[in-house]
Parts: sequence; C-alpha cells; structure tokens
Amino acid sequence: MLAGAGFFGSFTDGALDIMQEEITGWITITAGMFGSLIALLMRGNAVSAFGTSMGPRMKSRAHAVIMTWLMGIVIFIDDYLNAMMVGSSVKSITDRFKVSREMLAYVVDSTAAPVCILIPITSWGLVVMGLLETNNAAPAGGGFIAYLEAIPYMFYAWATVLMVPLVGMRAIPLIGPMRSFEMRAERGEERPPEPGIELSQPSGDEGRLHNFLVPIGALVFSFWLFAEGLEVDILQSMVATVLFTAVFYVAQGVMKWDEAVAAIKDGFIFMIPLLVLIAVTFMLRDINEQLQLAEYVIQTVTPIMTPQWMPAVVFLALSLVTFTAATFWGVIAISLPIVVPLAMAMEVPLPIVIGAVVSAGAFGSHACFYADATILSARASGCDPMDHAFSQFPYALIAAFIATACFFAFA
Repeated sequence: MLAGAGFFGSFTDGALDIMQEEITGWITITAGMFGSLIALLMRGNAVSAFGTSMGPRMKSRAHAVIMTWLMGIVIFIDDYLNAMMVGSSVKSITDRFKVSREMLAYVVDSTAAPVCILIPITSWGLVVMGLLETNNAAPAGGGFIAYLEAIPYMFYAWATVLMVPLVGMRAIPLIGPMRSFEMRAERGEERPPEPGIELSQPSGDEGRLHNFLVPIGALVFSFWLFAEGLEVDILQSMVATVLFTAVFYVAQGVMKWDEAVAAIKDGFIFMIPLLVLIAVTFMLRDINEQLQLAEYVIQTVTPIMTPQWMPAVVFLALSLVTFTAATFWGVIAISLPIVVPLAMAMEVPLPIVIGAVVSAGAFGSHACFYADATILSARASGCDPMDHAFSQFPYALIAAFIATACFFAFA
C-alpha cells in the first residue's frame, strides 16, 4: 500500500530495520535468557520441588487459580517478566488440579499489563510519567503525582484484575472457547504437544525447594543490584541470574557443566518461536505507524467529542487502535498531545482522560491476538497463542464494557 510496485523491497527493508532496532535485540536476549532460566529450573527439578511444596497448601482448583492471581499481583515490576515467571512457575500445580493451560494463560495475562499500569514504579508507569511531563499534562517533576491521580480512573485494569478470581471460581461462568478448554482439562484429555523443543524435567529425583527459591531470590536481588533509581535493567538481571543459577547447580552436583550449558542453549531455542512472532508484530506496528492509523482514528472521533462522552470515546477509539495495531506505548505517546489540550479546552478533568488513554493501552496489550504479552503468556503457560487469545477475548470485552460504562458515569 505504501510503496506500490516496490512493495517487496519495502517489505524486506522494513524487516531489516525492525531486526536492527534496539528493542528487538533487547527482547530477544531478555526472553531468550528467561527461557534459559526456565530450562535450568526444569532440569534441576526445581520447578517440581516448588510444585510439591505448594501442593499440600492447595486444596482445590480455586485455590490454585487464586494463588496464581496473587503471584501475578506480587510480581508487578514488568509485564514481560510477570508473564514469563508466573506461568512457568505454577504450571505443574494448575495441571494437578485440572486447570486448563488456557485458563492459566488468561490469569497470567490478566495480571501482566493490567497490574503494571496500576502500580507507578513499573516499566509502564515510568514511561507514561515521562510522557505526561513532555505533553504538559503535568509540570516538570510532577509526572508521578499526575499518574497517581489517574490510577483510580484506569477502569479497564481494575475490571480485568478483579474479574480473574471471579472467572477462576466460576462466579462468572465459562463462555466461548474457554468452556471447551476447561471441560477438556476436567476430563483429563491429553493436550496437544507444545511446539518447539521440550523442556521436560528429569524423572526420579523430586528436587529440593531451595533450588527454586535461591535462583528466584537471586533474580529479585539482581533487580536491586542493577537498578538506577526506579528503573530496573531487566536484561542485566536475567543474564546475571542465569549465570548464577548454572554455577549454583553445578557447585551442588545437581548437574554437570555440559548439562548446564545444554540447558541454557535449549532454553534459548525454546523461546525462538515466540521471538519470531514478536518480530513480526513489530513489523506490523511499524507499518501501522507509517499508515498513521492512530492519527486517523483520533481525527475521525474528535468531532463527536462532548465533555461527558470524551473519556469513553477516547478509551474506545484508542482501544480499537491498540487492538488492531499491537502498539501500546506508541499510541499513548501519539494520542496524549492531541487528547490533553482537547480535555483542557473542554474542561474535562485530566486524571480521568489520562486513565482512559492508559486503559486503552492496557486493553491492547491484554486483548490483541498478536500482542507480545499475549504471546509470552501463552508460551510460559504451555498453550497455543491463538487458543489463549480467543479464549480470553470474551472476558476482555466484558472488562472493556465495564470500563466504558465507568468512564461515562464518572465523566
């Protein structure tokens, strides 16, 4: 569409540009290292030990879902880290209580970006604070206070997070594909094999709990060690934790050096299908930015704005953009320079408008079929990304409907 007859060269040039971007390399190494950490934990029987220790505390399927939900809330630093760590850590426990992998992925994904935006000291919060100051929505140094004031109005995130235990305990009934996946799990039917390399754990030795807790503690410590102010260097943390875990296991005799190196390599390979999907998603994001999709949608809906309708219209319009374009921070960055002056001119309180913009970003990250968090959650939980996307989509729509009603009611 953009290059006409020269589309093929434009496509390859775009692919090369995406692969050369710093964020692509960052995600490739960070996610690959997390795959290596998962492989070390699996082959060191650490995950099995964690599941064995937690098993007696879990009395029912509902307990397993609630525990996963609480872990997702506690691990709030970054949505990528949240999605990868929680799913891989509790998979054996939820399997024991016949919770479908798709339900697990829904819980994991619903406590990734939605939780991150409700806590200001996260990657999402830090980015949005800077954008608020840049776009005169807050004075210099006042981004933190402006963000805090907007948190009560991030209705999509609140609705999504609070819905999870209700869905898990079936106070909200199973609907759509989720019902089929849960019924299959309850019948004990065999799941389709996970794509890619198998990260199975050795049979026999059940492992020791400290072999799970110490590496996770090292990961948390590395967040502090490699932090600059409120910003955490997750890449350095992941590399340091993988190296520490390998040395820790070899020193105990849990595995030999060649086995540790093989686990690191296999774990990285395990993440390659996910990394390919994310790279293609970034290409789609780049194309939509060139097509100026966000600007077009905003300009289209601006004429119908009224003070009462503005927060709801902003949320719905930007949710459409984030869902179709799979770009979240980018949409927030593009929309704030337009939405903030408009809200000031119409005398609409800025906190609720900021809440609408950020909520739209959270909706896209949560609901978009090819969003990076969607793919990461599915991969960590051991299910197909599209099965996860389709099964959680009805619940994302319910949360979006609740959020829209709240934006209209509180405007």
